[in-house]
Amino acid sequence: MRLSSRAAQLLLQAKRHDLPRAALEKDIAGRREMLTALFNGDQWLDLQKLAPAVTDFVTSEEKRIKMEAQAAAESARSRRRHLIDSARSLIMLLERRGETIPDALRAIPGAAFRR
Repeated sequence: MRLSSRAAQLLLQAKRHDLPRAALEKDIAGRREMLTALFNGDQWLDLQKLAPAVTDFVTSEEKRIKMEAQAAAESARSRRRHLIDSARSLIMLLERRGETIPDALRAIPGAAFRR
């Protein structure tokens, strides 16, 4: 069934991006049960109307998850850049003053790039 494979892909994508899946799994299961009930009740017209909406829901959730993951990645990159810039500024300040620069401070710019 197309919905099953799309739903599995959606849940895999949520797992890959460490997003909560319990509510999403419950929502998908409810929608699947609704479609199954329509199918078993020979309510073909209602099934034809509802099936595309469920598919659209899965598609929109995939897009939402992708956008959330991209936003989180950009936020993490921004925080790393800020940390690197701050560490470099502090290192330059300490060097100008002739003060000792702790090894941990010197390691920050390189370590932040490797994340």
